[in-house]
Amino acid sequence: MPSINAINRKSRGSTLYPVVVVICYLIQYWLGKYIYFFVPILILALADPMAEFAGRKWKYKPYSIFNNSKTISGSIGFFIIALIISAIGMFYFGNVNPAIMILCAIVIGILTTIGEAVSFKGYDNLVIPLCAVLGLYLFGV
Repeated sequence: MPSINAINRKSRGSTLYPVVVVICYLIQYWLGKYIYFFVPILILALADPMAEFAGRKWKYKPYSIFNNSKTISGSIGFFIIALIISAIGMFYFGNVNPAIMILCAIVIGILTTIGEAVSFKGYDNLVIPLCAVLGLYLFGV
């Protein structure tokens, strides 16, 4: 798996990814709602790479948390994708009032963006989906 581990820092991401897939599967099985699997995993799979891409491409306002370099542009890219995935997921799987859907999508976007910003050494692969699950659960989706 050289392409998965081809990063210049020590990371637990490739180990935690299958663990969080199983955790999300068990949560959706326990709660009986597919949204608890698809939304968290899609946010991790799509928004996390978008943050990396946007952060490298535009490098707008770099900041550091726990000695990890981040950029505002990367965080904004992450937030937008997380917001879109959450809204689409709730539209298809959630059967949620539109006002609640928008509010919940914003909260999930904020929670997962903060989770991505404060995570280090690949732990974002665990933190991001769990933040998404928390957001969905708080709104009773």
